[in-house]
Amino acid sequence: SVSLLLSSLITLLICMLIGSQLVSKHTVHVALLWVAAAAALDAASSLCELIHIKVYQGNGVGSYLFDALSAHAEAVCDALVMLLLLSIAAGWTLPSDMLSMNPNQSVVQLLLSDLSKP
Repeated sequence: SVSLLLSSLITLLICMLIGSQLVSKHTVHVALLWVAAAAALDAASSLCELIHIKVYQGNGVGSYLFDALSAHAEAVCDALVMLLLLSIAAGWTLPSDMLSMNPNQSVVQLLLSDLSKP
């Protein structure tokens, strides 16, 4: 439960930071999106594990679905963090990877336009 609260709080704070940067500067760094996704996956993993434990308390078996989702979300979170650290260690220059947003663009248009520019 502490992990769920902490991960949820970190996710919320990062999302607020992303939103404020998009509103004020119309740019956001890719690493912030990456860390937000990892924090959200960690929160989802903790939530699924708590649901599994509550079901386990009730029937003595638990829920295989929520147990598997918890493990999967935790593995993807760990992979995202590992890839971020490996990218930085391999020389990824953080200031150069900013996503810019035109105020008239939707989020989908922004992602599609930035994905088309490698």
